[in-house]
Amino acid sequence: MTQEEWDAVINVNLSSLFTTTQAVLPHMREARYGRIISASSINGFAGAFGQTNYSASKAGVAGFTRALCREVGRYGITANAVAPGLIETEMTSGMPDEVIKAGIA
Repeated sequence: MTQEEWDAVINVNLSSLFTTTQAVLPHMREARYGRIISASSINGFAGAFGQTNYSASKAGVAGFTRALCREVGRYGITANAVAPGLIETEMTSGMPDEVIKAGIA
């Protein structure tokens, strides 16, 4: 994996969450209400062969969300992360059948 590949996935999955949250939090704090829902992944907890950058970024989303809850709950803001397993998408369409079956199992 190259540094560029690492950076691209970290930026899309984790840095974007930070940037977006920073943009909306002042408004939510002022309103004393808000909901932040982010996308983690089962691979953030279990890891995924050949996807260290993806797994690390999704684990980061989960940790970010847990910490954010502690920071903003007093303002009436909740933060949650969903962590789905294998979902049929264009990205998974090229995966070998045995890998897909193992993921489902």
